[in-house]
This record gives sequence, C-alpha cells and structure tokens, in this order.
Amino acid sequence: MYLHELAYVYLLFELLMVIYIIIFWQESLLVKKILQITIFLYIAFWVGARYLFSDFTRLYSIVGSVSKIFFVLSAGYTLFIVVENRIGMLRQDKRFWILLSFVLNSCGTLMPFALQELLWIQSKQALFIAWSITLVITIISNILFTIGFLCPQKQT
Repeated sequence: MYLHELAYVYLLFELLMVIYIIIFWQESLLVKKILQITIFLYIAFWVGARYLFSDFTRLYSIVGSVSKIFFVLSAGYTLFIVVENRIGMLRQDKRFWILLSFVLNSCGTLMPFALQELLWIQSKQALFIAWSITLVITIISNILFTIGFLCPQKQT
C-alpha cells in the first residue's frame, strides 16, 4: 500500500516539473496562462481523487491516465509550435528532442495506466506484455531525452 501512495505522489511532482518546462518553452502568453490554470485544476483533481478512491491501485490508474493525457496534449502542442517556428536545424534543437521524448513516453505509458486494473483482472500475461512494451518505449524516450541534453547550447 505504501508504494502505491508514493507512486501517486510521484505523478503529481512529475506533472508539475514537466508542465513547468513546457510553460517555459511556450511562446504564447495565452497558452502559458491556460497551462498554469490547468495545473491548478489538475492539483484539485489529484486531491479530490485521493478522497474519492480508497483503493490506491484504481486511484493510480485514473490519476496516471489523466496526467498522461495532459502530457500528450501539452507537450504535443508545444512540439508542434517548436517545429513550426524552428530557426535552425531541428535536430540541433534540444526542445524538439525533449518534447518528442515527453510525447512518446506519455503515449507509450497511457494504455498500461488506463487499462492496468482491467488487464490485472482479465489477463496477467497481457498486463506483463503491456508493461514490457512500455519499458521499451521508456528506454527509447530516455535516449531521445539524452540527445536533447547533448544538443549544442545556443549562444545568447
């Protein structure tokens, strides 16, 4: 039970850190404001979900799914803006690689988060396969994230 509680808290901190990075890279003041408001809505949802569900497995599944959807939408939109407004070569833009990593990781982990309770009841083998695929996607996502950090720094 303790690990589920810790994982639940991890979801909140993960979302806050990633969304603040996305807000920093966002060019539109309106989108920045919308993302900031959405953070407060997510925190309210996170707190409310904690009191509505006593089963941490179900809670982790629901809150994890919502956070992954939020990641996909915010990082995907920001990635689209970065690609649209690129100045130099895209492969040398750290934002491209890191946002691509966020989108890939969020899309790849959404299904296991959303369906883990159903898969646990129906087929533990299917759950194992889903999380195995997710681990491969996470490795690829970490490689993309590393490429982003290794991109040359722009002189300002």
